[in-house]
Amino acid sequence: MLLSRDQRTLWAVSPGYGRVVAIDVASASVRSSFAQTFPVRAGTDGPLSSVSVLSPDGRLIAAALGGDLYVVDLQTHKLVLRTARIAIALGFSPDGTRLWRVGQRSRVYVVRIR
Repeated sequence: MLLSRDQRTLWAVSPGYGRVVAIDVASASVRSSFAQTFPVRAGTDGPLSSVSVLSPDGRLIAAALGGDLYVVDLQTHKLVLRTARIAIALGFSPDGTRLWRVGQRSRVYVVRIR
């Protein structure tokens, strides 16, 4: 779950269930929801943990699950990036053009978004 910068929207992202949900914090109700196909690799056993981050402008959510990294555009409801990358932590650059990914052995990598 990710809180928007203005703290009015709580974003819930579930690559496993293929849903992105915007929750209005004040009313504790779903403001919007959309399905998104996150093509997770086959052959994964048991539950998978995920990490996610919201871009500084609130337009993109990056989520990692099962060795794959996804970036979803919240305005168009489209998957704008999918790459086979393990991420144990994610963070956007202040200008939102790069995504920092901490991978295996705590190495930091940069993924260009725009």
